[in-house]
Amino acid sequence: MFKRLALTIWTPNRAFEDIRENPTYLGAFLVIGLGSIVVAYATLPVFQKIYLLSVTESLNPSQLERLHRYQKTMRYVYPVGTLIGILFFWFISAFLIWLIAQVFECRGRFKSIFSVISHASITSLISSILVVAIIYFKVNKGLMDLSNLEIKLGADLFISSPVHPALQVVLANLNPFTFWYYALLTIGIATVCEECSRVRAAGVVGTFWAISMAFSAGIAWVFSIFQALDTAS
Repeated sequence: MFKRLALTIWTPNRAFEDIRENPTYLGAFLVIGLGSIVVAYATLPVFQKIYLLSVTESLNPSQLERLHRYQKTMRYVYPVGTLIGILFFWFISAFLIWLIAQVFECRGRFKSIFSVISHASITSLISSILVVAIIYFKVNKGLMDLSNLEIKLGADLFISSPVHPALQVVLANLNPFTFWYYALLTIGIATVCEECSRVRAAGVVGTFWAISMAFSAGIAWVFSIFQALDTAS
């Protein structure tokens, strides 16, 4: 199970051929789930400490005590939420790709598509580890401000002026790890689905990407409207 994750990085064709014969996701879930929890525990205390320093002067002792209790609770809730969130995201993504594959006449089992998504998600873990390394590098340099700890790996890195939140979401997703993830999905869908060429698989994955971006940008746009209303009031 764990060997497939290594193959997904170095030789994805072999990994997805194995998945076609025996689709499983337990190894990917264990590695990515536990890795995500480690990343969460590595970054959460940093952000909590910086946030606490920024609000200490504006809170009274009772409010500070409640904030401390809340932060301690989050250290236990966050790992569980991380695991549930991973499984939920994989399930929704697999179901949507399975539906799109039917439109493109690519016949594939839901279990196989789910397994492809779980293994391709190793790119997200690698990206998270890189972000953690950059955050700790900035903290060691004395940049103890939340705005300075914002990590940009996408096209938004080259945009210095403020942009609309919806556009910010799209730009942030135009990064090497996202491209890597969707490239793996394309190879995987073409491998595990019958009568599905790389071109058709690219159409399936491209449609999935467009829907995902439209949904994420839409959510960001709605939140920006509520934020503007709050600011105006």
